[in-house]
Amino acid sequence: MATNDYEVPTFEDIFYISLEVAKKILRERVRFDCIVGISRGGLIPTRLLSDFLTIKDIRIIRSIYYTGTGETLDRPLIDISTLGEVNGLKVLIVDDVADTGNTLMEVKNKILDMGARQVLIATLYVKPWRKVEIDFYARETDKWIVFPWEIKEVMEDLINKGKIGPLLKKVMGRRDFNEIMGIIYDKR
Repeated sequence: MATNDYEVPTFEDIFYISLEVAKKILRERVRFDCIVGISRGGLIPTRLLSDFLTIKDIRIIRSIYYTGTGETLDRPLIDISTLGEVNGLKVLIVDDVADTGNTLMEVKNKILDMGARQVLIATLYVKPWRKVEIDFYARETDKWIVFPWEIKEVMEDLINKGKIGPLLKKVMGRRDFNEIMGIIYDKR
C-alpha cells in the first residue's frame, strides 16, 4: 500500500468522530435499550457512544474475521454467548468500521433471531464497497484505517511482512511513535 492508502486517526480524532455519530443518532431521536459492541475494534467507540447517548446497558460480542492486515477468514466467527437476553429490546450495534460489513450483517441477524424489536448499526467509518446498510456513521473512506488501539499490532504485522514503509511515513511524526516502536522491538 502506498502512503496515501492509510488513514491513521488519533484517539482525539476518534473522540470527535464518535461525537459526530452520536449527534446523528440524537437528531433521529432514537432511544436504545442496550448497546452491543463488537470486540475488539468496537470497544472504544462503544464506550464513547454509551456515554454520549446515556446508554448504561453495554454488552460485548466477540468476533474474529481479520487474521492479519488485510487478511480475513472466509466468514466471521461470532461468539454471542455473553450477549444475554435481547428479546423485545431496541439494540444499537457498534463497531469501528464497516469494511465488507460481513461481521455486522451476521451479528445483526443473530440479534434479530433472538427476538430484538429493533437493531440498528453505528460505525465510525464505512467503506464504499460494504455489503450492509449502516444506519449511522461519520466518515467514508477507501483507505486502510489504522486505529490508535491497533497501531502496534498493525505495525508489527507489516514489519513481519516487510511492508512497513508506507505506514511508517504516516506515523513517524506522532509523539507516540518511539513508544510503539520500543514495545515492538523490546519483544524480539
